[in-house]
Amino acid sequence: MMPVLHGTEAALKPLNRYFDAIARPALERHGFAYAELLRNWARIAPDVAAFARPESLHFPRRAGKGHTAAHLRLRVQPGRALEMQHMQGQIIERINAYFGYNAVARLSFVQAPLAGAEEETEKAPQGRPDPAVLERLRRAARAVSDPDLRESLARLAEGVSATAARKS
Repeated sequence: MMPVLHGTEAALKPLNRYFDAIARPALERHGFAYAELLRNWARIAPDVAAFARPESLHFPRRAGKGHTAAHLRLRVQPGRALEMQHMQGQIIERINAYFGYNAVARLSFVQAPLAGAEEETEKAPQGRPDPAVLERLRRAARAVSDPDLRESLARLAEGVSATAARKS
């Protein structure tokens, strides 16, 4: 249970200080290795952490005594699974090096959007266009005889002037 804070103690604190207490009930059924993977994924696999995250870790049933390496399923942003397949060996090596033993033997990938992941494509400008710049660009577009090209240039002018307004 997390302590109740009063007065000056109630300052904001980093969530990682309370991660174990908050996540323990959910992670107990997955074991220590899965909790470590989730908590340190960006450190274990920094080049893929932006578009791939651990989804589940399955340990096969043991036929005899001894350690059996797990099967890790990663959730990967659509379009990145092929790249992940090519990096599969490196990812397994990094995970096993982090744990210091053969923790993961196999990877599989599920292509699905990641919750909270940033979009890779740039979004349309949201600033207000500078009226003077916009009018100057529209005048230049009016000189074009092709109506489709003229319309495209006008839209481009709005985007350029909005981007310029955001940067200033």
